[in-house]
Parts: sequence; structure tokens; C-alpha cells
Amino acid sequence: LAVLTDQKKIIFFQDEGLQMGEHTLKKEKQITTFCWHPNSYVIAYGFDDGKLGIWIDSENSSKDETTSPHESQIQLIKFNNEGNRIVSSDEKHNIIVWNYDGGLSKLCQYQPKFEVEELFFGCFNPSKYKDQTKVPPQEKLNSLFFFYTSAGFLYLADDADSCPEICRITGKIKNILFYEEDNSIILITNSALLVKCPITFSENLIPKKTKLSIPGNPENIKCCWAGNGLLAIINEDDLIRLYNLETDRSYFISITDHHKSNLMVDDIITSVDFSFRRRTLFAATKQGKVYLWKNNSTNTHSISSAESWEPFSVVTSNPNINSIKTSNFMGLVTLKSEDNQISMLSETILQKKGSSFMKIIQISHRTLEVIVDGGIGRFENHNCKRIEMRDTIKGLEVYANKFIYWNGQFAYIYEVRDKMVISQQYTLKIKSNLITFNEDSVIVGMRRCIEVFTYENEKKNEIKIDEKMGDIKAFYTQGKFLLVTTKNNYFGIYDIQRRNLKQYLKFLPFEKEGKQIGDIREAVVDPLGKKIVFLSDFRVNSEQRIPDTNFYLFNIDSEQYFEFEISKKRIPVEVQFDANDNRIFGIYTEYASESEQNKEEIISDEEKSKQWFGSEFYMFFHTVDYGIKQQECHIINKDIQGVFGVCLPDLYFIANSNHEEEHQKQSESVSPSINTTLNNTLAENPTSIPSTKTSVESRFNSLLIKRFQFSVSPSINTTLNNTFAENPTSIPSTKTSVESRFNSLLIKRFQFFAGMTDITPEIKSGLIEFSILMSAGKIDDAYKIVKNIKNTNIWQNVASVCIKTKRLDVLEICLSNMRFSIGIKALRESAYEKEVEVRLAMVAMHLGMIDQAKVLLEEVKRYDILIRFYIGIGEYEKAIEIAKTKNRINLENTYFRIAEHYERNNDIDKAMEYYKLSNCGNREIPRMLIQKGQTDLLEKYMSVGDDLNSLHWWAAYLETNGQIDKANVYYEKAKDWANVVRIHLAQQRIDEGKAITDETKDQGACFLMGKYYESIGDIQKAIYYYALSGRINQAFRLARDHNMDAEIYNLGLKANSATQNLIADYFEKKGSYDKAINLFMLSKNIKAAMNLCLLTHNYDKLHEIAEMIEAQNDEDLLRKLAEYFIEQKQYEKALGIYIKLKDWEKSLELCENHKMTISMNTVDSILKELDSLDDSDQKEKLTLRLAQQLKQQGDFELAHNLYVKYGDLLKAMKCLIKMGVQDKIINFANICRQSDIYILAANFLQSLDWTDEVVKNIVTFLSKAKAWTNLSGFYELFASVEISENRNYKKALELYDEALKVIINKLAAEDKMKQSKEEELMNKIKITKIYSQAFEMSMNSPEESLRLCNQMLNLAGVDKVVREVDIYSLMLEIYLRNKDYPACYSVLEVLRTMNLRITKFVDVKTIEIICKSVGKEKEVNLYTGDVVNENNGEDEIVEEL
Repeated sequence: LAVLTDQKKIIFFQDEGLQMGEHTLKKEKQITTFCWHPNSYVIAYGFDDGKLGIWIDSENSSKDETTSPHESQIQLIKFNNEGNRIVSSDEKHNIIVWNYDGGLSKLCQYQPKFEVEELFFGCFNPSKYKDQTKVPPQEKLNSLFFFYTSAGFLYLADDADSCPEICRITGKIKNILFYEEDNSIILITNSALLVKCPITFSENLIPKKTKLSIPGNPENIKCCWAGNGLLAIINEDDLIRLYNLETDRSYFISITDHHKSNLMVDDIITSVDFSFRRRTLFAATKQGKVYLWKNNSTNTHSISSAESWEPFSVVTSNPNINSIKTSNFMGLVTLKSEDNQISMLSETILQKKGSSFMKIIQISHRTLEVIVDGGIGRFENHNCKRIEMRDTIKGLEVYANKFIYWNGQFAYIYEVRDKMVISQQYTLKIKSNLITFNEDSVIVGMRRCIEVFTYENEKKNEIKIDEKMGDIKAFYTQGKFLLVTTKNNYFGIYDIQRRNLKQYLKFLPFEKEGKQIGDIREAVVDPLGKKIVFLSDFRVNSEQRIPDTNFYLFNIDSEQYFEFEISKKRIPVEVQFDANDNRIFGIYTEYASESEQNKEEIISDEEKSKQWFGSEFYMFFHTVDYGIKQQECHIINKDIQGVFGVCLPDLYFIANSNHEEEHQKQSESVSPSINTTLNNTLAENPTSIPSTKTSVESRFNSLLIKRFQFSVSPSINTTLNNTFAENPTSIPSTKTSVESRFNSLLIKRFQFFAGMTDITPEIKSGLIEFSILMSAGKIDDAYKIVKNIKNTNIWQNVASVCIKTKRLDVLEICLSNMRFSIGIKALRESAYEKEVEVRLAMVAMHLGMIDQAKVLLEEVKRYDILIRFYIGIGEYEKAIEIAKTKNRINLENTYFRIAEHYERNNDIDKAMEYYKLSNCGNREIPRMLIQKGQTDLLEKYMSVGDDLNSLHWWAAYLETNGQIDKANVYYEKAKDWANVVRIHLAQQRIDEGKAITDETKDQGACFLMGKYYESIGDIQKAIYYYALSGRINQAFRLARDHNMDAEIYNLGLKANSATQNLIADYFEKKGSYDKAINLFMLSKNIKAAMNLCLLTHNYDKLHEIAEMIEAQNDEDLLRKLAEYFIEQKQYEKALGIYIKLKDWEKSLELCENHKMTISMNTVDSILKELDSLDDSDQKEKLTLRLAQQLKQQGDFELAHNLYVKYGDLLKAMKCLIKMGVQDKIINFANICRQSDIYILAANFLQSLDWTDEVVKNIVTFLSKAKAWTNLSGFYELFASVEISENRNYKKALELYDEALKVIINKLAAEDKMKQSKEEELMNKIKITKIYSQAFEMSMNSPEESLRLCNQMLNLAGVDKVVREVDIYSLMLEIYLRNKDYPACYSVLEVLRTMNLRITKFVDVKTIEIICKSVGKEKEVNLYTGDVVNENNGEDEIVEEL
């Protein structure tokens, strides 16, 4: 951290708050501002006299410029993102652009009219521009910067004297941000106005303005980015509003989210900042709290809901914080309070490393736990020792019995000897966080080189790395191999056990098929140096990274990548190779919200409750033949902090600490303040080299970390002006810490080794090979490996794995080798089950795998078996709960089974309770009590019982045992009056039986009384009681046998339909037609009633029937009446009834079959009802039938509308044509744009007068329909009309030419008519041209004209093109002009033989002259009168046509 004081110096602090005394920049003049270089330990600063200077950390020296264009105090100074440009501004509004290459050289200068309030460089993304030709080169984009003035002007400037104005904002600008996604500037004013200004190089776009709806005083608004296109906005309350620029939507998160009680917190947020690398939002409050939210979404776009923000930590610092800044690449957060105290929150990276001699776990930022001797997880107290180190531990490595740790400035080597004697051996001054070591050397990463030192700090060797690979990013040590990754995503491996480093794998790009996979987040090499597993991130923009849910395995020998994704909701965060077998490795994962693009399904609350949102550790194996296969998964619960390592048959986990309170106090404590006198600027030094990657549990990459452990540095009393200068692109730390306390290691067995104690190397290698083959699906090969093993535990483990992997075939073999007869029986008895999971669950129950059995049954939703399973193990409440929520149809069955269990256990009371709940109590309780000989209890139960069925059963039981009186009492209690009367009658208590019958009117009792009176011959009473009992047939039988018609009719009025019909038939046969009709009507036998009315000519009754049916609105009767009217051919009445019934199908059918006209009111009613139908197919069918009917009855417009509504456009057009409305037809054709429609419209237009507009539409429609034959035919027809009506051969020739063009250019070559049509048209054109030529030459060359005429007369088919009468008329004109009267007369003779009216072509006077000239005066009448032929009238008609 760099801090500018008012004592003319800049002082530097470590992330622990300790001042770095050897690094102090002190000047004689007052430094007014400074900033960090983005990629190097370099600071640019400005003085109060306008001069500038550069300080370089590696040289611990500075260089001040002796001359400067600035003549007043420097106010602002900034580096560009590449670090090769500097922009500075002073009090007199001068802005200077400098080139920086170790020194400063001026490039250009600007001087706006108003004071410069802010300047900054934008990180342009050229790929976001559509027109790439207008985008400047990248070098040019890197030099572009923005500045805005106190007058609200925003400018875009470069280093070549170009400074256009972008926009002007009214009001004071509170925040200004660059939006890389679409290369725009985001401005927020003091009136809560958000302005988005797109930056383009081809056109000027209008800024988009949005009024933010934020309560409170907008003057206090502060904001920062919180993701891609997502703004975090605060305004002096306890909320952070997240505003999405793309969707214009917002949501909020609150500091109350961190409190379980969700009570309101009396605190306000004063500052907010977001770390893109960690995807963590920091909020500082008035009371000195720092709240952290982690974004757990893998969405590459803006986070759309508050659910993606997980509150995970609160840190206490000094109160009244008014500013917070984070480093995007380091675990450092700086805080400034109102009383000018500065605090730093630094992350501690908790490390874990091990060797064959010892294991070391970091407990806190300065404490290590060292474990030596014996097996992991089985240590006594003397094997463990905690030691407090002198400095914060930034990294840790272990080699044999030595370990090294470092703090970024120094490295310390310790040796661990017997009896836990730990002593420091060496101290090395190394300014790096990339360190590992071996037996005699320390290997250090420094920018683009690897340096090797002795333990005495002497440099032995230096290895340079190609500049294109970038700076070294991280070290990953595994055994004798050192894996090195770089900032430009290259990786290589060195063998560090040799005396001199030897490169084992040359540096390769992290690419697949020439395309970069992502940014390397973590990489681990296996102990044999054959494989590398990579975890990576997607690069969203220059700052934001999104974790990849895939991991990638690189086979070094074949240089081949293997890719695997556990789940869209599982992010891999750590890799652990097995210590002995490089085929086996584990992946530690964290839960993350699924990407918004992939999130289609809605998860129910119940499914959410079952979903695990914590960490999981997955085991995999990899071979070239089988690829990557998953083996098993372990849930990391609250008792486990993380994974230490894998060494089959065991997995080693780190237990959670029980000292949370002590740890919390430690993490929230604030050290005493450091008093200094500071000036106006605070800058954070982000350029600590990253700490060594050392397989650390819970110290995951900052994109994935769920929890942080922050140590609060000492406060610095300052006098500040709220300015923080942060180096934004420092080298990233590869780890971030979490809240962790390790005090022991836990051991878990790999699933195939569970329950085994003595594991020989042969058994171990065999089971590992077996597990690999099982996961690869090689069942036969796997069985060959273990078939000779006799160990029952091994077979039981294999059986449990088979259940988990659902391998039923192998499970049978396992059960046989176990000689587990119960399991084999369960498997055979479940053979009828369709689901494999059910059969597996049956066996799992007998193997004691209760949880797995539950999972299998729930997976296939076989809740019926699951319920039986719970009942079988005595978990009745769970069985009932599942039955209520999942399988309610079996709820009563569940109660019944539980009652059976209680009955078998002789728990009579519980059994009775559950039998009642199963609704089987009336049957099962008496049965149970009788079987168990509990008759006294049964009688007691019945005496208080109110179940009528049970009481009836008990009464019958007593009657069977001869207890008649007691039985009668229970019959009465059960309200079984029939049996009560039966007993009274049997005991000759007639009056009592009659009294009960009259009182209760019970049908059974009435029937018994009727039967009794019939037996004694009292017919009247017998009929009465039979009628009361509902046995009308019995009463009717008696009355009929005794000719009691009055009683029969009364019985008919009370009888059911069948009996009423029977009685009506009785009266019909007896001739009592009125009674018969009435009974038929009562029985709704309308047809019989109507037939009888018609037979007896009782039309009044028939009219009454019709009115009654319509009044009652009984649908069935109305239908029958309508059918009757149809039979009587009274179709109008039948139609009225069907309309009333809204039976539109029948209505339409009636109209169609009998040519009936539907009124407009009826049409409106039908359409209204059809619109309400749900069945779209039926609706369409009926509507189209209605349209057809309307069309037939001439209502074309309404039919047209209906056809259009349901898409039958062809029929709709035909309706319009029937209407003959030209404009509607043209408009409809243009709207429909269908070939058939166009052709119909064109054909219709041809029937009209051929005006220019009509002709144009005809041609257009036929062209759009691509009906080229029709179009050619139209042109021919048009040409014929021009010839026959107008004798306009010139126009006809043009039309023939158009027709020929259509045939040649448009008609398909394979069309059979094309050639013949083309020849025909060419012949017509030829003849038309000859006639036109003859006509034109008739004046100047009459002889040639006559020759052409004679030629035409001899041509074949000339009459189809040119009328012979026109040729002869032309010849006659020529002869007359030459006074060749004999020739004229010859022409007249020819015309006369053609049966034409000659005077239509030659006037009478001319005919007289011709006849007189040839001496035929007497024949004039032959040419001037009607045509001689008797068919004159017809010829005239033909000619006129």
C-alpha cells in the first residue's frame, strides 16, 4: 500500500499494516498526486509546481522531470491499461499526454475551458463493434482516454491532438464508469439521472437517459460495477440496489441478510466496491462493519436475482468508514474513515502440505500444525504440535523433514526432528510469493524467470521464460515435479530433484484444437508427471472471470485433452491426485447457481430442501482407453473443513475446529493505530507476487471462495481527501483464504474397502483395478479380478457398490459369493418388478443400506414400497407422512398395515385406532376381538360405538347365538328397522311392527308389512305398504289382478319410468288414452305420447306436449320433439328447437339437407356460441360449414369473413368474386400473396373492361403467381382484341412480343408446351409484322404492299392472327387509289363470298363507282344490301363479337 503524506513523501506498507522503511519516496517539493503502473512496481507522481516524476521499485529510485509544459499544480495523473501512456492535468486546465518507456516524452496537449474534474482510460473491446472497418487498431484504442469538466462536458481524446466532445450533462456528475460490453460511458448525476453514451467511430448515437428510482437524497448516491452490466448503488441506507443496464430492472440485497434473525440493523452503508476476480461485493458501514456477498452464479451475463448473492462474512474495523477499495488481484481491502484512519483487510491463505515424514496444516495467518510419525489420522498428542511463526504465512512447502514458509519479503526454512523438535535453519531474503525447494536449493519465480538459490541465499542458476508466455503466474509442486503456469496461459514442467533444474515438459499453450480453453485457475500434475488436471475460468471482459464447470485432464504422453463436467451447478475448485496411483484423482467442488441460459426448470421447495448446497468431493479415474469416469461422491458436511489428500484405500479429510468463538474474536480484533502525518492520496500496492500453490484446503481461487478469513491491519491516522489509487492489474494471488481451523485429520475408506482391516497389497491393487473396470462398465473383466476372493467383507462392499451403480447382474454374483440367502430370496421374489431400482432397494434393505434403499425408491417414485419399508422397520410416522404427501391413494392402506403390525404385537388399543383410520374398523375390529377372544371388550366397544354397520354385525351375531331380544335392541340402535319389524312379525307382535313401520316409513319394514297383509288377503293395505316400500310393481300386480284401475293410475303417478310405461301400456290397451298419454309424458316417453296423440287425433294434447317441453327446457325432450317435427317435415319448427338447444351441428345439417335459409340473427347467435367453444377443431369445422351455407344462400360477404378467419383463403376469394367488388378483390389478393388467389383475381379482372389499371393488375397478379402460361395467354388474348376491335396491329405486335418473352424467359425448359408455344407465337409475330409492313408500304410502294398481302393470304394459319377481311380491305384501298377497278371488283367478289356485310368495310358510293367502271351497275344491290346468305344474322353477330 502506498500512502502520500503531507510531509513531502510517499510511504509504503505491507498488507499487515507494517511500514516498509527501506521503501520511502521523499522529495523537497510537495507531491500532490500519484498513481501505480498497471503491470510493474512503478509510480508516476506530480508536484505542486507542475513537474512530474517516476519512481521504480526495483531500483528504489526516482527520476524527476526538469521541464514540464505544466505551469501549475498537478491535480490528476493516470496510466493507460498497457502502461505506455500517461495523462496528467493541472489547475490551469492543461492536459498533457505522455509516452512512457522508462522515461517521459510529451505527445500532445489539450486545454479545455473549464476545470478538469476527472480523467480515465477506457478498456475498449473492438469485437463488440459491428463495422470492424471503422474501428481503429488496438494500439490506437489503448491510447484513447476520457475527461470531463466542471461544466458537464465529456470528451474523448487520443495522443494525436484529437479531442471530440461526446456529450454534455446537466448537473454534477457523481459517478463515471466505462461499460466494456458495448463500449459506452455510464454517467450518474446528482439528480439520479443515469446517462449511457455509446462510443462509436462511424456515427453519432444519442445518449440514453434513465431516471433511477432511488429514495433519499440523490446527492449521496455512490455506485460501482457489481458484474457484467450490473451496477451496485447505495444511498445512505442498509440496502444495495443492483441495477441491470440491459434489462432496465433492479433488485436489492441488505446487510440484514447476514443475520439469521433477519431483524433490522441500525446501520447504514457508506461505501461499496466489487472485486471482479473474487466475484465478491464489499460494503462498509457507519458502525465500522464490512459485509461481504459472494456471487455463486456461473452466468456470464448480469446476475438477475438476489438469490445469486450469498452473504458469507462480516468483518469489524474502525467506525465511520466513508470509503472502501478492493484489489482485483490481491487479498487486500483498504478502508478509510471520516477521522482519516486507514485500515487494511488482508486475506490469509491457509495452506496444507505433506510428505512421507510429516503433514503440515495452517491454522491461522501465523499458526501451523505439524503432524509427524505414524499413519494419517491416528496420531497421539505427542505427534502433533502447533507453532506460531514470526510473520504472516503467504505460502508453504514441505520436503522430507523440512518445510519452508514465506511472507513475500523473506523465506524461512525449518527442520523437524524426532520428538517434535522444530528448529529454524535458514533465512532467505526473497521478494516473491512463488517459491518451492528441494534438498539443497530454493526455487523462486520472478516475473519471466526462475531463479535457483542455495539455502545460504546465493543464486545458483537462472532460467529465462519466453516473453510471449507472460509473467509466471503460479507454482504447483507435486513430488519431484514443478508445474509452472503463466499469465498468458502457458504451462510447463521442471524436474526439481536434479542438481540443476531440467525442463521435463516444454511450455505449451492451454489450447484445444488451436483455440484457447480459458484462463488457467489451477493446475495439478500427478506424482509420475504423466497427467495434468486443469481448472479454468471464462474471460467475460478485461476484468471479469466466470468459473468453468468443466475440468480438463491433459495427457502428457499423447498431448491430448480430456474434458468432464460433473454438473452445471458444481464448480471444481481443487484437485487431489492419489499419492501412489496416477489414474485416480479427486475433485473438490462448490455449489453455484446455474447459468440463466440453462435455467429452464422451476425447482420446487421440496426438491430444494433435498438439494445439497454445500461442498462435495468426487472421485474419478482416468485411462487412455476409458477416458474419465466418476466413481463416488462424498458430501462435505459441517464436521469436515476440506480434503487433505487421497491415498487409496483411504481418503483424508480435515476436521472442522471447535474454536469458532476464539477465532472470530481473533479475526475481528483491530491492532493499535500507527500515527503518521499524511497528505491527500492513498494508493494500494497490488503488486505482491502470488503465493505458492500448495494444495490448500478451503483457500480456493477468489472466484469460488465461499468464506474469507480477514486479518485487520493496524489503523493509520491520516489526513486524506478520499482519493484511493489502486493498481488494477497486479499479478493475481492464486489462493484466497477462508475461515478455517484445523486440529486433526479424519480418515474415510474408499467405498470398495469399507469394513476391511487387513488389506494386503494384492487385495488393494485388485480392488482398485476392480473399481476402475466397474466404473468403465467392463463387468466381465472386473469379475475375473475378484472371483477368487473369499473375503465376505469384500463381496459385501462390492455388493453395496453394485447397488449404488445399479448393476443388478453383478449383484447376484456378489450375493451368491456372500451366501446371503435372504438377499437372494428378496431378489428372486422381486423379479416381477419393472424398475431395477425396486429390486436393488429390496436387497439394500436386507444389507442394512437403509438410506440407499430410500434413495432408490424415491428415485423411481415407488412410494408404495417405501411406505411398506418404513412400516417394516417401525417408522410409522414417516410412512404416514409419505402416504399423505406422495401417495394419498394408499393412505388408508397404510393405516391398515400399521394396524396389522399393532395387532400382531397384541397392541389392541393402537390396532383399533388405526383400523378406524383405515375405514375398516367396522369389519376388522370385531374380527380381531373375536379372534383374540375379547368378547367382553367387543360388547363394551359396541355399546359405545356408533358405526351402524358394526352394530348391525353385532346384532346379527347375537341373533345367531339365540339372544333375540338383545339382538333386537342392537338392531334398533343400528336403525335396522326391517330386521326389527321382521322379529316383531315373527313373534306375532303385529301392532308393534305396524307402529314402527308407520313411524319410520322404512322401505324394508313397509315391504314386510305389505307381504304380511297380502298373505292374509288384505289387498288394500298390501297395495298401500307395497307402494310405501317402493315396490310399485308388486302393488300394480295386486291392483291389476283385482281390476283396481283407480289405484293403478295413482300408482303410475308415483312409479318410476319403466313402471309408468308399463301402466301406460295397460291403460292404452284398455282404451283409456288420456291416462296413457299422461303416464307416457310423465315417463318422458314423448314419442309414445305423441304417437298416441296423433293416433287418437288429440292435437290439443300434442300442442300441450310441445309447449311443456319448451317451457321445461329439457334437452332430451326437446331433441325428441325436434326429431318428431323432422319426421312430420316441419323443418322450421325443428330448426327453432335446435337453435334453442344451441346444437349448431344439427342446425347446419338441417339447413344443408333441406335448403333452408339462415337468418342474420341466427348467424350472429351461432357465431357467438362457436367462439366460446374450447375444441378448436370442432369450432373450425362448424364455422366453415356455416360459411358454406351462407355462400349457398348468397350471403357472400359474411361467408368471406368466416373463410378468412379460419384460413380458407381460396374460398374467401371466390366469395369476393361472387360479390364482384373490384377493389376488395385486388386488396385481398395483395394481402394473401398466394398463387391460387392471384390467378383467381386475374381471371376476375379479365372479365371487366380492360382499362390500363385493370391490365396492370392482371399482369402483376399473374407474374406474382408465376403463372407464366396464363400470362402469355393473356398477352395473346389482349393482342387478338386489339386486332379484332381496334385493328391496332402495332399494339398487337407489342403484346405478342411480351407473350414470347414470358415463354422464353420464364417458362421452364422441361415444360413440354414451351417449344410449340414459342413456335406459335413466333409465327403470329411474323404474320403481324408482314401485315404492318404491308400497311405502311401501301402509300409509297403499293406493288410491294400487294405482294405482301397475297403472301399473307397464302400463309398457313393467317386467319388466326390477321383477319382476311382486313387484308382484302387493304388491297381494295390500294386498287382504288390506283383506280384499278377490275381488281377492285375482284376483291368485292371475294368479300361477297365470305358472307360479310361489305358496306361495313366499303361505303356504298365506292361500290357504285367500282360496279359502274366494270359495267356491272345492275349488281350494285348485291354488295350494298344484306348479305345474300341466309345466315346473315348469325354472321353479323359473330362479326360483332
